[in-house]
Amino acid sequence: MKKKLLLVYIVFCTIFILGIICFSLYQIKIHRDKNIITAAQLFEDIKNTSRALYKIDPALDSELFKGTMQEGLKRQKELLLLSIYSPKEGMIYLISRDENYLKTSLPDKESGGQPPEYNFNSLTSVRFSSTFLKMEGDELYIDGLFTVLGKAELYPILKSSVYLLFIFILITALLILFTLLRREKPRRTEIEAESRIVEETQNEKSLMNTWASDGEKSMFSSQTGLVLAGYLPERLKFEIERAASFDQDLVFALIAPANKEESFFIEFSKSIAERFPFRDLIFEQDDNSCALILPDKSLNQAIKVLENLRNIYEKKSWHKQRTTISIGLGARNGRLITQEILVKEARVSLNKAIKEGGNRLIAFRADPEKFRKVVTSVPG
Repeated sequence: MKKKLLLVYIVFCTIFILGIICFSLYQIKIHRDKNIITAAQLFEDIKNTSRALYKIDPALDSELFKGTMQEGLKRQKELLLLSIYSPKEGMIYLISRDENYLKTSLPDKESGGQPPEYNFNSLTSVRFSSTFLKMEGDELYIDGLFTVLGKAELYPILKSSVYLLFIFILITALLILFTLLRREKPRRTEIEAESRIVEETQNEKSLMNTWASDGEKSMFSSQTGLVLAGYLPERLKFEIERAASFDQDLVFALIAPANKEESFFIEFSKSIAERFPFRDLIFEQDDNSCALILPDKSLNQAIKVLENLRNIYEKKSWHKQRTTISIGLGARNGRLITQEILVKEARVSLNKAIKEGGNRLIAFRADPEKFRKVVTSVPG
């Protein structure tokens, strides 16, 4: 059980951590996509402004053009680099926050018209390129390099993720500490429960050894294969005490076929023994009936099992003769009860079932609080 819980917790931890990572990446993607759209619009504005200035003064090294571009670089923090170049003339204009953004030396006429290359991180930055101006025999291009994912966006996202991981690690550490403390100082009730289980197991082994060591006669009948009636009181007492120790239910049943012939009862007993897994809980009775102990079953559960059994035998043909069975039940039902009272309750129920015509099941249902004897019948 502990291994299963540990495995479930490990799976939960893995899913939780992956969830934090995926959520953080999703938030980063949202911010990046939004900033790319903003940068694209800003690039278009810069391009249009540059064109307007160029029409006023075609000299890109004029004070008007340079002053406007420098002012734009200061005002637009997202802008990292702006360049205008020509395949024929090479680099015509360049303004940058850092000279390291330019990967190669400034392109000139000897560069063969190759466009400039830049150093930038494709995750945090983006490059836009467009035609700046078309002239006879030449064409000018404009490049813009923008940051789309800065520390201002990353820090809050990573901060939230770290906080969640810290809380998760703290909870995990507390759970581990709590588990270790429980192992070092087990509760008194747990110790008592373990001792009781050991004691009950030893008692059961002792009882079984007593039955098995009976050298004069076997506990099972040589004719019916059921446990002899003399073993019932001791075994029923033991099962009642064990059920009370573990706060479990227990049902005791008496089953009587309508056909009382001995040859029929022998065959009937063997059939009953085949239908229940624990042969040592099925006992002979003196009046060609049998007793059955059903541990860890409520009265309602036992009624379903035995009512189904009654229906099976009602439809079954024995030596071309139809037979029926009557069943009487008594249940512990949370009471501190002796085996004598439980047998008496089942006997009263069986007698009532036979008196009312047989082929039916009667259950003795007692109120565990008031311990009142109330007989209820289940129609056959």
